[in-house]
Amino acid sequence: MFNKAEPGEVHWKYETSGWVRSSPTVDSNTVFVGNTSGRVHAIDTSTGQNQWKAHLPNGAIKASPTIDSDHVYACNNYGYVAALDRATGTEAWSVSIDGGYTLGGLNSSPLLYQQTLYVGMHDGKLYAIDVASGEMQWAFQTGSPIKTSPIAVDGKICIGSGKDLYAISASDGREQWVVTEPTDAVKTPTEHDGTLYFGSEDATVYAVEGADGTVEWANDRYYQHESTPTVYEDSLYIGLARGPNGIAKLDTDTGEEQWVSGSGNVFGSPTVADGTVFFCNNLGNMYAVDLESEEFEWTFRSESRERIRSSPTVVDGVLYVGSDDGALYALNAGTDTSSEGSRTEDRSFGYHMQVGTLTDQNASPDAHQEITEQPTESPTAGTETESPTAGTETGTTTPGSSNGDSEGVSSWVLGAGGSSVALIGYLFGKKALDGEAEPDESGAKMPTEENKTETQATDNDIELSEDGTLDLEEPDD
Repeated sequence: MFNKAEPGEVHWKYETSGWVRSSPTVDSNTVFVGNTSGRVHAIDTSTGQNQWKAHLPNGAIKASPTIDSDHVYACNNYGYVAALDRATGTEAWSVSIDGGYTLGGLNSSPLLYQQTLYVGMHDGKLYAIDVASGEMQWAFQTGSPIKTSPIAVDGKICIGSGKDLYAISASDGREQWVVTEPTDAVKTPTEHDGTLYFGSEDATVYAVEGADGTVEWANDRYYQHESTPTVYEDSLYIGLARGPNGIAKLDTDTGEEQWVSGSGNVFGSPTVADGTVFFCNNLGNMYAVDLESEEFEWTFRSESRERIRSSPTVVDGVLYVGSDDGALYALNAGTDTSSEGSRTEDRSFGYHMQVGTLTDQNASPDAHQEITEQPTESPTAGTETESPTAGTETGTTTPGSSNGDSEGVSSWVLGAGGSSVALIGYLFGKKALDGEAEPDESGAKMPTEENKTETQATDNDIELSEDGTLDLEEPDD
């Protein structure tokens, strides 16, 4: 049972051994999240106690898990994609995608749409994987490494790749249209009433017609965008980065700015519940802003003041968000409702199952078309001679015991993409991951008067740390 927390205060805190940049995915009883130690954690929403942990070999998990009634689907930055049993974390199937490795960390969260799992990889391909068997259906080659997440729009899978936004047929993997107007990297789009909205590192927000890719408007804001926008009641909310910062509210019809609020680089995507927008920043702050009054309802700061790049999810009045201090926080959101708006409905960067079941994401297709001509050369599932064995960790974990990260370099890693870069990246990642023990079985820390987090703090006393080129570094002990 939750403690009697005030809005913005902690219900519970679940600690892991790596950054939590994966955005939480929640059903009625469990929150699922990954961390940079390569584990998927299943956590009881009421108590913050661990239900199970599963290890995806060799890589960090920054992408958000997606779920259906039976499985949790997750992937790491070595291109390892796995279906895990919802109740136990046991691996049902996995596939290692050759060329999937990315030095900076895979940020493409898998999308489940019509019994197919779609995920973008660093090799520039969007892969379609059958959720029942784990077999590849097709792969579409884009022009750049994919660092965004796919969304489904009217039978099309839309995904950003470098400076371009692609729409690809969900059934056969053929290009439908491509938007080439942006001059710098585009971010994950969101969809509302047939229009796609997305930001770009060229400091512009775009609105694109989902049917044919026509650009409806472009708002040049002079600030870069790293987050995915969300649309709520005909207004668009998007995080700002590398400028005055905070979050902006735009008119969905014209792109005109209505207001800007908050401070600090915003990398996580905002969410809206019950007339309040929730967003976080790189200074370890979580904000709740009333949409009518445009005033702060509450502010939360993580105990370590580490960066928050996970996107928040609100379910039944509880806000779940991960932090670079290695923790997943459950906060009193100050409302009894759940996340609304386009980002949650698109199932991008974390969502809750109640909204997901109202969409066609899990609908069965009429009849999956047989592919007679692939648009690109498709990989074959299970091409490695020795695919890594499922590294699930169910039940109790003894503190100080081996976390399964020191089993040596697998033959798959040595051959990943045929590149020595993969081995070098693995060794750097392994150095960061070795010697880390997971927390006790529960992982939860309930707040007390002594450890309650400071609220209403300013940003001026924090110096923003810079990212390294190898984004697998763990927090300092």
